[in-house]
Amino acid sequence: MKAAVVQRPEVVETCEVELPTLAPGEVLVRVAYCGVCGSDVPRVWMGSAHSYPIVLGHEFSGTVVQVGEGTDAALMGRRVAGVPLVPCHDCPDCAAGDYSLCKHYSFIGSRRPGAFAEYVAVPAANVYPLPEDVSFLNGAVCVPAPVALHALRLAGLLRWGSSDAASAERIHPSEESQGEFVGQRFISAVGNSSSEMCDSPNTPAWFAACAGKTAAVVGSGTIGIFLAQALQAAGAHVVLLGRREAPLAVAREAGVVQTALTSGDDWIAQVKEAYAPAGFAYVFDATGNAAAMPHSLELAGNHGRVCMVGTPKTDMVFTPRLWEEINRKELFLTGSWMSYSAPWPGEEWSLAAQLFASGDMQVTEAMIDAICALSEASEAFARFAPNSPKKPSGKILVDCA
Repeated sequence: MKAAVVQRPEVVETCEVELPTLAPGEVLVRVAYCGVCGSDVPRVWMGSAHSYPIVLGHEFSGTVVQVGEGTDAALMGRRVAGVPLVPCHDCPDCAAGDYSLCKHYSFIGSRRPGAFAEYVAVPAANVYPLPEDVSFLNGAVCVPAPVALHALRLAGLLRWGSSDAASAERIHPSEESQGEFVGQRFISAVGNSSSEMCDSPNTPAWFAACAGKTAAVVGSGTIGIFLAQALQAAGAHVVLLGRREAPLAVAREAGVVQTALTSGDDWIAQVKEAYAPAGFAYVFDATGNAAAMPHSLELAGNHGRVCMVGTPKTDMVFTPRLWEEINRKELFLTGSWMSYSAPWPGEEWSLAAQLFASGDMQVTEAMIDAICALSEASEAFARFAPNSPKKPSGKILVDCA
């Protein structure tokens, strides 16, 4: 079969490789589309892959064409999206449903061969059925949506006092809602969220808790757009912030109501004055830019929840003034890693399906910058090169069919 192989840093070649052999419990997927993730880029251009040569690619869709020993034969022919994390399912973190924190994991397209190929072998638990009305193209683009919802879940679970917990309960009271406090984490039951979602019995309470709150999303890429869409669906007052007008225009076409540029020396003050004079209750960084990430602390209001979704690849510097943003405003700062919770693969995945079905989350044509053939994978990655004159303005996908 053909695959796009990263032979060494900065060198991607489409060449013939052996067809995967299935282990027990695995399925073989004929890949339709695979998207280039921001985490793929440093593995090509910064030498950060675990090993070389390697086949990257974890945001994929396709059809199950073969099942391994001990695998449900009903999966044959199913249209699926990929679930890239392969946790051990045996450690204390997995037992608690914190699959993203598993220390003994593998990962499709990182620690095992990925989906920039005609075929990929994955555990049967790592395929998510696609509804018939969801195309392969949208199925691949939607894989990052649970990443956005995982960040929202983590921010929504933070509690700093009884008054906040009470206000969250007052937003959408439900006799069926119940929860258990474990330290600062609130293991939520079911509540209601925005008016569009209120008829659903499966909307998590952490999602409902965003209603009426101010929120800023910094970074207008795919995950930033998905975050803004989800926050809007939850009833939050959200603004999406970005450095360039073109991606913000794409976001508006995708239904994001409020956007603002992060340009000028006083943009933080201007954004706060326009959208949240007291500072934002929720701030999400979806840039992964070490220079930009500290701005989230300045955007947050007192007792704000700041969630770092992006992963920087250069050093971050916290000045004493920035550190005081955390101390003096008593901020809650959390990271967000991947997209999983219990029951596997997580309520992030089921909620994403629900939000796409309702139209609250969507993929528009403008969100896709380009679709390249598998034979053109090298050219696709060249768009992300440090000196590229044509940086992507949206998602780049590889057509592997």
